[in-house]
Amino acid sequence: MNHARTLLTLSLLLGGLFVQLTSYGQTSRRPDQIVRYDNTVIDALINEISETSISYRKASAPQGQLYQVKKSDVSYVRYANNDVERFDGKGKASPNGRPVASPARNQSTARQATPARQAPVASSTDPRTRFGLTVGGGAGLFLIPAPGENSDMGMVLRGGLTAEIPLGSRVALAPSVEYMRFSRTESKITTALNYGVATLAIVPLYNEAKGVNLFYSLGVYGAYGFNITAEGESATFKEVGLSDFHAGGDLKLGARFSQALTVYAQGDYGLMTMIANPPTGAPKVTQATFGVGLRYLFGQ
Repeated sequence: MNHARTLLTLSLLLGGLFVQLTSYGQTSRRPDQIVRYDNTVIDALINEISETSISYRKASAPQGQLYQVKKSDVSYVRYANNDVERFDGKGKASPNGRPVASPARNQSTARQATPARQAPVASSTDPRTRFGLTVGGGAGLFLIPAPGENSDMGMVLRGGLTAEIPLGSRVALAPSVEYMRFSRTESKITTALNYGVATLAIVPLYNEAKGVNLFYSLGVYGAYGFNITAEGESATFKEVGLSDFHAGGDLKLGARFSQALTVYAQGDYGLMTMIANPPTGAPKVTQATFGVGLRYLFGQ
């Protein structure tokens, strides 16, 4: 009887020791560290890294509930063996990061990593300089304020090159160089004024959090007259009494549908007289154009 009691006591002691050793082995795993873009650090035991999320258990509860965090919210993961895997802000591994470690690798008993406070990896959507094309059309007016004089209207076509140079996280400088043709038909004769137009404006950057962004552009333009054509003949602006150069204000309103595509309504108003060497008291003749256009920027 005493022998049986001794064996029972010894069995209980060995069982308790085994449970303690097992528990120690389970909790001795060094935690991994999940570092978010807001620099918060999660001490975790990573279970799985999928295409969109990271599942983990809290280091303080290795047998507890599984949690998940979106990969797009994670700047990088520091594994228990000090390997680091970085992400690009879209849930993809950075080209400079290490491959995803296997679960066995995550369970390495290397020394515990200290909390990391590194800056987030730059996103591929950070503002950058882009170049593109513009094209548009509409109508134009020669504005003559003198009594009894009529303002002439014609068709306007324009197109050229543009750029977007970020000035911060919200707005950009948008220079453009375009060819503009102002044409008017009278008595079956089409007269065309051909210009080179340079515009400098401020525009908003595209916000990816919204599908469609309100677009505005406010700036100034300068136009240089190349020549005037009619019935196959060509003349300079001075030969017909017009100024080679005039300038004014430019306004665009519309919508941005992506980083690349913008559709807008446009209006220009000349601030200088178009008459070369106007006589004293002559009315100020200015030019205004309006219409629609689109802008397409290349690059990501």
